[in-house]
Order: sequence, then structure tokens, then C-alpha cells
Amino acid sequence: MMDDLYRLYIDESGTHHYNNSDEVKKRYLCLSGVIVSASVNQEVLIPRWEELRSVFTTDADYPASFHYVDVVCGSGEFHILNDEETREGFNSKYLSLLSECDYSLCCIVLDKKTHLERYGDSAMHPYH
Repeated sequence: MMDDLYRLYIDESGTHHYNNSDEVKKRYLCLSGVIVSASVNQEVLIPRWEELRSVFTTDADYPASFHYVDVVCGSGEFHILNDEETREGFNSKYLSLLSECDYSLCCIVLDKKTHLERYGDSAMHPYH
């Protein structure tokens, strides 16, 4: 990546709430970022992502929101993925985008249980 401008997309898995659970869904908070050059974002990523969205909706005011659970389970607007041929086509396009697009991925994972045990009442908000 040699551009001067970049786009950063950020998402989270888990919640910011502290607890003493050993359950993976409750214990960890992960922040993930995808860094892509402005030119690759505009010329490659956005058009290909919109192509993927168009499988589920053509309404520009209500674009499909790719939530992992909905995509994997074929629920909500992703119900068409319950058709094996449609799912294979979607998966092929999605994996092609991931393998052909130039980007960097960065993640940080916080073990909230261990953090709370170590710092107690002094533990700052997980996002801080």
C-alpha cells in the first residue's frame, strides 16, 4: 500500500460489559480493523461489496448489513443462502474479494475476566 490516503473500517465482536464468565461470547472483546488504500477502496472494494449486497437487496436506502450470525444461519434477509447453489455462489464471490483485494487486518482482543481480576475496581472501560 503506497497511497497517501487510507480507509479504516472497524467492528467489534463481544461486548464491553465486564463479567467473570468463562463463556467465550461473554469473556472476550475483539476490535478488528481493515485498512485499505483510498484508491483500492473506491475502485475495488466498494463496487465488489455492493455487488455482494445486491444478492440480498436492491434498495439503496436499506442495504444489507452483513451480521455474521445472520449470514451463517441464513436468517433474515440472508434466507436465500439456505439454497445451496446461492450459498456456493455467494461464498465464491466473497472469498474471491478477500483473496484479491489488497488490505491489512489488525485486531486486539481483551480478556475481560483476566483484566477485571488483575485491576479490580481500577479497571478502565474496555474500550479505553
